[in-house]
Amino acid sequence: MRYFFILFSCIWLNAQDIKPDLKLESATVYNQGAQLQSLAETQLSKGHHLVVFDNLSPSITPESILIKGLQGINMNSINYERDYLTTKETGQQIESLESDLETAEKSQAKTQSKITAFQKELELLTNNQTLTSEQTGITVAKVNAYANFYRSKFEEIHNLLFDLKRELSEKNKDIQKLQNELNKLRGDQKQYRGKITLDLTVTKASQKKLQLSYFVNDAGWYPSYDLKSVDTEQDIELTYKANVFQHTGKDWSAIDLKLSSAQPNRTETKPELTPYYMNFNKRAHPVGNRFSHLTYNPSIKKVSGTIYAEDGTPLPGVNVILKGTSKGTQTDFDGNYSLKVGNAKELKFSYIGYKTEILPIYASTIGFQMLESKNQLDEVVVTGYSSAKRADMAVNEMDIEEVQVEKDYTATAVNFKIPQKVSLKSRRDADQFELDKQQLETTYQFFAAPELSSSVFLIAEVGDWEEIDLLTGEANVYFDNTFISTTTIFPQETDQKLRLSLGHDQQITIERNQPEKMSSKSFFGGTQIVEKAYEIKLKNNKNRDISLRVQERLPISQNDAIKIEDINHNASTYDKKKGFLNWEFHMDSQSQKTLKYSYKIKYPKDKKINIRD
Repeated sequence: MRYFFILFSCIWLNAQDIKPDLKLESATVYNQGAQLQSLAETQLSKGHHLVVFDNLSPSITPESILIKGLQGINMNSINYERDYLTTKETGQQIESLESDLETAEKSQAKTQSKITAFQKELELLTNNQTLTSEQTGITVAKVNAYANFYRSKFEEIHNLLFDLKRELSEKNKDIQKLQNELNKLRGDQKQYRGKITLDLTVTKASQKKLQLSYFVNDAGWYPSYDLKSVDTEQDIELTYKANVFQHTGKDWSAIDLKLSSAQPNRTETKPELTPYYMNFNKRAHPVGNRFSHLTYNPSIKKVSGTIYAEDGTPLPGVNVILKGTSKGTQTDFDGNYSLKVGNAKELKFSYIGYKTEILPIYASTIGFQMLESKNQLDEVVVTGYSSAKRADMAVNEMDIEEVQVEKDYTATAVNFKIPQKVSLKSRRDADQFELDKQQLETTYQFFAAPELSSSVFLIAEVGDWEEIDLLTGEANVYFDNTFISTTTIFPQETDQKLRLSLGHDQQITIERNQPEKMSSKSFFGGTQIVEKAYEIKLKNNKNRDISLRVQERLPISQNDAIKIEDINHNASTYDKKKGFLNWEFHMDSQSQKTLKYSYKIKYPKDKKINIRD
């Protein structure tokens, strides 16, 4: 594929090709893509020249190419093209394999010739084994000798053919292996590379410093975090890390590196409001891509999560596909899924009656609420699903380069300047740099939802995070020098407190039951009455006081015929809109506490409803 930027018409006849050495000086790396600045010094004589910069990235955006340092020179055109660059590193290996292949093919041909010769001999014997009545002097002894000869000869030739065919089969396998290896090396010998050609007319000979700038897509960076707490008496320490990768085909050696939160590939067209019409039976959803702030993380190889409906209930049967393939899975009854993603960059989530969502693979845990779409009821068909069992999370360990990063702000972005020269190899794995380290004001509280779990969890509420210019990224959570879990930080969606689960505490026990005398069913006329009552018993077996929040829920009626009445509780707060009961209190060491609540459900006795225990 070729791209041409013609500034002036010109004839490339008799032009002198010049290939100056191009040295990469600096790079501004964005979440997706990088702007590269290179320098080349060359002596240009008077006349017509073609200045060629080759062995460049094949993913250069042609419109981004800028050339500086051409004072006194007429630039007729810029030509960018992508082509194969043949390398010589594997030449000796290819020659050796070609020699081995030629030897193997000769041996194969000799074996095949032997097989053909014996098959001809077998054919000749078959055609000349008939005894006719015209032959005289035939005795029984001669017939036996005749038969023995043919039997022995046939047996000998068939045995030889069997051995030769088996030998030929093995040689065919050896040849195929050599051919496969040769094809692989020949493929490796060719690399898809980019080339920029400048058509120049030089009016006066001079030494020039040419500055070449262009944007490439095969580089980027993504943030990640470590959140560490020693105990509940200490604030959480946040380590802000940048994971930088580039696979342009050439190593970056001793360059100035800047990381930017800007997204240069996004459209800069301002949005236009349209009239807001309201009518019955139409659901209004936000316009635009609600996941546009998320960026691809190439280190993720497996993704799991939970998909919910808009009402917060798990959504089973959601199709989760690696975009551009037929590989995927489905959410289970609890809305959970797990999928190996390999080198895929995006996941596609689809479900009948819901808006299809395409998300970049930004973290190892991806979960969200799908939006209903009554206009999209097309049947979704997915083939080639693969299943994977949920595995324990593993923490990827990298060498982190600790540097004093300089930070500056533009109107729309935050930039991080790495103070010393940086070298990055061309590979898909990321190099990690520490951008910041902060102590965050932290409060700790234990939390329990007894209806869902009999465990009590330690929750950390973190403040001051807004001042650190965080981006969406994955965070490893550590407590008491132990890895706890991986979570994702969403600065755009988080409220004033960042809440982290630090695992469950076995020294706090909780028991939820229904006293039989207080729970019952009865009828009154055409109405069925169900009385529900619960007791939650807690015990703090720790040797210190704790702060605890317990949350339960009451049913919410969505039908006038279903009544929720006689609600009694000793909770701290009751959210009538969501039906949540919240208790917040302190428990002394080695103390116990009992929480209580009850309610009645009334509904027509000829109807059925689902009532949870």
